[in-house]
Amino acid sequence: MTIAADSIPRASARLLALAERDPRRAAALARRAIAQSSQDDALAAAWSRYTLGYALVAWERVAEARPLLQNARSVFEQHGHAYADLLCRHALILADVWATDRAGLHDDFAALAEQLVVAGAPLEAARCQLDQARQLCVLGRPDAAEAVLGTIAPLLVAGDSLDQARWLRTRGTAAYLRAAYDQARALLADAEQIFITHRYPLEIARCWTEQARVAFLQEQPDRALALYQRAEQVYRRYDVPIRLAYCSKTIGLALMRQGIYDAALAATLRALRQFVALGRDGDIGGCQLNLGNIYYYTARWEAALACYARAEALCAARGLLGEQLMACRNRALVYRALGRWDEAHFLLTALENQARMLNQHAELAELVNMRADLFADAGQDDLALVQYQRAQELFAQHGNLTSAAVCALEQGWLQLRRGGVDGLGTLQQRRPRCDTASPPALARKARLARCAESRGVVAEALRHYRAAVDLVGDLRRRLASEMISSSLAAQAASLYTDALRAAAACGAAETLLEIAEAQRALVLQRQLATQRASLPREALPELALLRERIGALLDYGDVDDGALDAALDAYGTLLVQARHADTPLSERWNPLLDRAFDLARVRETLSAAFGDDWTILVYLVSGAELLAVTVMPDGLALQRTLRDEAIDRLIAQASTAAFRAYTYRDFVYQRGATNRRWDGLCLLAEQLLPPQAIGRLHPGHRLLIVPAGPLHTLPWAALRLEGGWLAEQAIVQLLPSLTIWQALADKPAVSRRAALLVGCQTFGDRAPPLPGVADELAAIARHWPAARALPRDGGAQRDDLIDQSASGELEHYAVLHFATHAQLLPARGMAAHIKLGDGDLLLPEIANLRLGSGLVTLSTCDGAAADVLPGEEVLSLSWAFLAAGAGTVLASLWPVYDAAAILIMDVFYAELAQCGDAAMALAHAQRTLIAAYEQTGDAATEPQYWGSYVVTGKGLVVETTGGTAPPPS
Repeated sequence: MTIAADSIPRASARLLALAERDPRRAAALARRAIAQSSQDDALAAAWSRYTLGYALVAWERVAEARPLLQNARSVFEQHGHAYADLLCRHALILADVWATDRAGLHDDFAALAEQLVVAGAPLEAARCQLDQARQLCVLGRPDAAEAVLGTIAPLLVAGDSLDQARWLRTRGTAAYLRAAYDQARALLADAEQIFITHRYPLEIARCWTEQARVAFLQEQPDRALALYQRAEQVYRRYDVPIRLAYCSKTIGLALMRQGIYDAALAATLRALRQFVALGRDGDIGGCQLNLGNIYYYTARWEAALACYARAEALCAARGLLGEQLMACRNRALVYRALGRWDEAHFLLTALENQARMLNQHAELAELVNMRADLFADAGQDDLALVQYQRAQELFAQHGNLTSAAVCALEQGWLQLRRGGVDGLGTLQQRRPRCDTASPPALARKARLARCAESRGVVAEALRHYRAAVDLVGDLRRRLASEMISSSLAAQAASLYTDALRAAAACGAAETLLEIAEAQRALVLQRQLATQRASLPREALPELALLRERIGALLDYGDVDDGALDAALDAYGTLLVQARHADTPLSERWNPLLDRAFDLARVRETLSAAFGDDWTILVYLVSGAELLAVTVMPDGLALQRTLRDEAIDRLIAQASTAAFRAYTYRDFVYQRGATNRRWDGLCLLAEQLLPPQAIGRLHPGHRLLIVPAGPLHTLPWAALRLEGGWLAEQAIVQLLPSLTIWQALADKPAVSRRAALLVGCQTFGDRAPPLPGVADELAAIARHWPAARALPRDGGAQRDDLIDQSASGELEHYAVLHFATHAQLLPARGMAAHIKLGDGDLLLPEIANLRLGSGLVTLSTCDGAAADVLPGEEVLSLSWAFLAAGAGTVLASLWPVYDAAAILIMDVFYAELAQCGDAAMALAHAQRTLIAAYEQTGDAATEPQYWGSYVVTGKGLVVETTGGTAPPPS
């Protein structure tokens, strides 16, 4: 027996129609109807359960809907109501669409449509086939989808307007999958207008997401993001979680293409968690694809390859051919970046054939363009030009004019590289819009700069270089990860060098400072400008396991480099994801991060602190040149020094362990190889210190140094100048950058004098004991009566310190002194740590502490040692404590000698108690040990011991009531 569609009970029909507009309200009314109805009539009860089940499917509450639909179907089967049974089956397949993304759903819809035709319900069969066409689009099979749409057009297009609108929208989806973007926009606009007329908000939002996809494919990420966010608001209002997850995923993709990587990562991870909870493997694969894209653009190659491999496997298992193709194509992108060109060519050839078979025209254009890039990389310009022309035609044919223009630009650049005059004209005539902070936009700006420079228009070139450098800076500061920031800086290294070269050629010292400040220590800037967020609770167990793994590998004994690198990479990746999880886009960007470098304000602040008795030296590494900009109260000076093997050797001899005794016991002079005492340190000072700065020096002069590259590891106070040590001729203070100096100087001085002394003497079998810690802390306490110690059972506990940070107690201390072991492994800065009684406090954990703006003293080995990354991102314990909120850090560049540490700390704290200025107190302590060495020659006062200590940051620690005493001359 079959029953007609109009035999659906009137009350159920009304609620089923309402479910298309407001499924949450329809579900609530259906529940009320069930509660108020009699259960004696089995068929009536079955219709009620079916109605509620359908409304719950539309509301995406699939787990609750299934038993209702299955129960209703059982009753309909018992009573021989085939049509009603088929309606239940349709709803159950729709439930699978929302909940499982299992393979073969399009076949299920096709089989059900045939049964509906037999049951005498052709319209419902056509609606079922419409769902089949949607699934074929999801699978990346637009031709098959359009074939189905053609067969049902007579029933749906001329019938109910809602059916017509859904048919138009599905045709629009198939059209953009074929890269027929103009047709897709027209179809989607027609569908949207029908839904607006009939007030179907969820269907309108669905049209917006499809229109956003078209905008995205046509390189219009701003429009795509705006449409996705409009749809997201609707989905949130109607509380449909799966569509919200889709929006999070696609919003992440749009943000990624604009270079807003922190928000893109947050949105993508949010979607990933939602899809994992729903068990939707195909959508998990899509999220992995998007994560891989973020890692690709931030030069995290191995992480990108891992994500693409996961995406490819998951999408292949679910028959998602389009996304599988993209994952493979993006894997080829990584191979290109790694210089694995043969692998990339092989993969792209196979993918081109697959894209043709699937009629994926947009993807085919991308693949051809990638082949052209590979040929250009290899210097095969003729082959590259052919492929760029072919890609340009494919992009233009399907309305992607931006990508077509990029292909024209690449052709012009190749012609220019080959010396062709025509290429220059093409390059100038085809300047695509550069309105997004993405790597493609960066490449275009770089080419414009180099083109202008090749024509000798240096001012125009410098303007383009400045714009490109600003783009790089914006990309880098988006993510709170030194590793990712430095990867991006490494990608743009030649661009940065070219910008510095152009500015230096113009003698534009202030422009050099502006370019440097746009790139220097951007992660530390971000950490100082943004509020420290708590890590998501769900990430903590895995982070703790990885931290324990790293700690076990670092414990006393040989380090397994491969295992440590793997653990550090996993820890860093998870930490980045945890730091950027779930924060709304509106809260991700702090206006302080956009504060432009202001040299006049820096001068004003310095003059307020030191009068006119200060000089800044800002160093920049530009290829084979070392640039030094001298900033004075009333002027600037630029010194350009060739960075040759001789100067690199001098820097290495002054800063590396292998040469330490050789340099600081003056073996060269003692062996008669030179007639001048401390010859290497004298030569370094002559090479590095500009005459404009030297002429201003005297014992009370403040010399602020912003190092670059290898100069971060240099003991500046131990340079020799005019027969004395630099520590005797100036108060030396290091700064990460001038922008960071300004941020630190804006913090008020600490009025309180409380100090916390963190000492650790024993470490079990993790490290050798430190028997001198107690004496050191006792010496400090004599000069700082307000100090209290944090030892327990012979050693301070990391958990105690973290608890005090979480409670805000650490913010109350003017001084935080550490006397324990610390370590920084070369090229593994993320593994830098301080050892405490119950474990290691890793560098990222230190940066996440909450400290006041006072002084942190690291009476440890390697406290100021630095793993210097591209972009002047520095992984060091000193910088980590600045990120945690400290205003000033005193630390040693290399392992300390216990006897020397007690001597220098005793004098340092005695002076600090009087003047409140860490840089001045260190100068006093160093001069005291210099005098002692000249008188006694005591080993504890050798230059290699006092010279390793540096003050980084603000300098001023506490306000004093006794006045500021000048250091001895």
